[in-house]
Amino acid sequence: MWKKSYATLSDDEGLTWSEKEKMPTLIMAGGKNWGQQTKDGRYAMVYNPIATQEYRYPLIATSSDDGILFDNMGVVHEEVSPRRFFGRWKDFGPNYTRGIVEGEAVPPGNDMWLVYSVNLVYSVNKEDIWVSRVPLPLRVEETNEVNEDFNNLEAGGIIPGWNIYSPAWAKVSVDNFPSATNKSLRLEDEDPYDYAKAVRVFPAKEKATISFDIHTTTQPENGNLHIELNDRYGNRPIRIIFSEAGNIQLESGKEIISLQPYQKDSWYKFSIHFSTDNYGSFHLSINDKKVIEQPFVETVKAVERITFRTGEFRYTPDRTTPNQVPSEPLPGADIRTKKATYYIDNLRVL
Repeated sequence: MWKKSYATLSDDEGLTWSEKEKMPTLIMAGGKNWGQQTKDGRYAMVYNPIATQEYRYPLIATSSDDGILFDNMGVVHEEVSPRRFFGRWKDFGPNYTRGIVEGEAVPPGNDMWLVYSVNLVYSVNKEDIWVSRVPLPLRVEETNEVNEDFNNLEAGGIIPGWNIYSPAWAKVSVDNFPSATNKSLRLEDEDPYDYAKAVRVFPAKEKATISFDIHTTTQPENGNLHIELNDRYGNRPIRIIFSEAGNIQLESGKEIISLQPYQKDSWYKFSIHFSTDNYGSFHLSINDKKVIEQPFVETVKAVERITFRTGEFRYTPDRTTPNQVPSEPLPGADIRTKKATYYIDNLRVL
């Protein structure tokens, strides 16, 4: 496999090869194309599915039974963090992915490991070196119902079933909070430009009740937490915010509705009942008290995931953002901010 959609085949363990050809169904530019046999006996191919050179995101994986016919495309890394420094050919997104070459040491566990790095130069925005752990087998949908209390997980260990975005200064982890027998998911953030994010996929629902508990520690002095329900395409019909001003808010299009204030060192119990009928609507209860009933912000056919994020939704870069316009470095990008911490527990989808 090569960049720019080229590939060739061998049927004698690499002694001879077919002529190199451009694969019309592989949409990619100059980013690397990585392929490997996975621990489950299948195959994976990982690349950026876009033909425009400047935009190397998202990073996706496809799977195969024979290493020739690939399908079931799923996102591995969708985030594009703010680019801290301008530079020539600093393409947006995760660049030049590599896995573990066959014959090298293999980490324990049934996972595929990926790193975005070439000579420690090319990575996300060609700045940060990232590592992704991809559970096997590769899956693009969830079939099991969700009922999470995190109590059976190891503090600081793997968080099965969740899609985790955890930069060095904005960590996602399981924590012994409030106790070693009553654990929760911890999101902390002291990055001035990036955020922590945890996404839980569940079987697609046209109607359901989703409940969860949120604990705030250092807020509302700093930081914010965004909670969103999403469809499979990332649309956000329901958007809740713990704001820096100390209010629990609802984002309703361009309007921000304040629901109630919140205090630090407190638990808040949320219950969201939604239906996609008649363009979609929901009602929200906090601590067993109904606080609002609203239509969806965006119409969706079904809801299949919930997102917890310690920062605002990023609209840029998009496919029109120029990447070669000189700009000053982001001020204070190498200085940690005051840490904001949130805990999530008792997530249930009924």
